[in-house]
Amino acid sequence: MGFLKKSGRLFNQLVNWLGKVFKKFIHNLINNLNKVWKQVETALIKAYGFVHGLYVIFYKGYETIMEVWDSKFRGKPSQVFTIKEAPQDSPLPTRENSKPMVLETTK
Repeated sequence: MGFLKKSGRLFNQLVNWLGKVFKKFIHNLINNLNKVWKQVETALIKAYGFVHGLYVIFYKGYETIMEVWDSKFRGKPSQVFTIKEAPQDSPLPTRENSKPMVLETTK
């Protein structure tokens, strides 16, 4: 199952947080993330195993960044992914101003 099917709630959280004005940006971001989701999913399973939910933040750096972590394991570092195909006109905040969201499994 692709990221887009799993991410309905995440998409809604992003739209509510950033506002409907940025809906097109968010939709493009999720679509681009969906293209590489299998690789991301594999890296997350390798890092955290099969867990019910992880926390995720999206923010802008030189490119759009997605950082994922499991709050139950403070000793494990977060997994950071650069989304190079994300739209360049990013309305995302910097890391300091970003808001964590929950990425839940559907199983």
